[in-house]
Amino acid sequence: MSDVTMDRKSGDDGKRQDILDMITEPITEAEKAEHLKISVDNGGSPVNMIVNLGSIHGDIAQHHVRGSDEEAGSVCLERVKDLGDFIQIHKNTHTVPVMIVTAVLETIPEHLLSSLCQQLERWISRLSGGGGKTEKTDTGYASLKEILALIKAEKIDAQLRREGTAVPIRCVVFTDPSYPEWIRREIWADYFELREAVTGWLMELKDDPAVNVIYYQVVKGISELAVLDCVYAVEKFIDPVDKPWRADRIGYIVKVLGTLRKSTQHKEYVEHLLCTWLKSREPYWRIAYQMYDPSVCTQWYEKLLHDKLSEEIRHDVDALREEENEQHRISKGYLLVPARINLAAAHMLAAVLEEIFSKAGTKPEKGEIVIYFLSLFREDYLYTNPQHRKMLFIDLCNQREERHLLEGILVFAWRDIRYRNVMARIFLQHLGDMKKTADWEYMQWFFKTLGFTGRERDHYNMRYMLERSKAELAGEALDWFNKITKERRRTK
Repeated sequence: MSDVTMDRKSGDDGKRQDILDMITEPITEAEKAEHLKISVDNGGSPVNMIVNLGSIHGDIAQHHVRGSDEEAGSVCLERVKDLGDFIQIHKNTHTVPVMIVTAVLETIPEHLLSSLCQQLERWISRLSGGGGKTEKTDTGYASLKEILALIKAEKIDAQLRREGTAVPIRCVVFTDPSYPEWIRREIWADYFELREAVTGWLMELKDDPAVNVIYYQVVKGISELAVLDCVYAVEKFIDPVDKPWRADRIGYIVKVLGTLRKSTQHKEYVEHLLCTWLKSREPYWRIAYQMYDPSVCTQWYEKLLHDKLSEEIRHDVDALREEENEQHRISKGYLLVPARINLAAAHMLAAVLEEIFSKAGTKPEKGEIVIYFLSLFREDYLYTNPQHRKMLFIDLCNQREERHLLEGILVFAWRDIRYRNVMARIFLQHLGDMKKTADWEYMQWFFKTLGFTGRERDHYNMRYMLERSKAELAGEALDWFNKITKERRRTK
């Protein structure tokens, strides 16, 4: 059977070709780097991570260095005593800021402790009428060893894992792992001035590139505090977030709300908040999309998300049809990054794409949906990286239900020479990135979906594409494809 072809004409056909030309533009390393940053910012892969090497934190062996013995007459931090007494005695020293910083962040690199405490001290002074200037009444200079002894903390060996490299560092933690939660709860319940200071300090800290090495601890600390007062958390930790459509902002909000949703007492509030965002035209709806979980969300949430995705995709398709150079607007990853992170979101995206495609009444209308899909397919490739090698739309073919949802769009594209060439160029470039057999094997169901449709021409085109590919493992993929072909023919 011959390929379905269309002559390039003025009007709609010319517009389609212009868009296809944009989709087939060479993919540069700069584009890949930009998309890697977006993926990482949104939680796709941690760049920096601090790993404790010990038994107290994470049950990993660690070396302990105890602080000095308690001095006679000193008041040390004890859970059996009133935290208020300890704060009053040490309020004009560095001890209280060190205690709070350690309680909120739990694991602090020793080289950052001083600057973190100074930042918090400025916030405390500012909110207590000191104008940001701190006045300490320490007699002489209290050593860190003495302060750690007072708050029952210690130094441990840890590793900073950065881009595949482990750097040994020293960190400060409490000797009793129950202390951080206790201190956070007491401060949030009884010390409003300190609560406001900690809030301002954390919001400043999360956007400070100078301390991005502890970004994970900062967001985790905010999330743990949010559970103590959900309404306060939304007002202070989420509502003030600037430019909430940015990937790093979405990733941050998702982490905080995700922790809140795990709490039984806050689950309903979070659900209501997400549904409110889905009904608005604000970019916050993308957070609800990334957090979609059918095991915990209501049918109302699911319907709102379905309708919102459908609205956004139809709007993008219309933009491709009606305006010039709109490819840049739809290729920002707000549909793909959440789907690459969350399989449930990926399923919803596939279902909405299939629904819109199946409702398209004419071949040109279906072609418009396919062109839009190909723009997403290209974007999907751009988000692959050494930590996340798989393309979403190819990997979904390994799941029977998702494969069924995507099959109509994929096969339609495969049977039109122009669409097929675009799709093949992308997945063959992806194949060219593979270095090991285990890397490309996840693509097998994708190849079978397109190559074994029941039409000989579809099978021929897949074999032809693999034969012409210069990818290092294309020959291996072709051998597998031919082997499967022989096995299927023997069983007929």
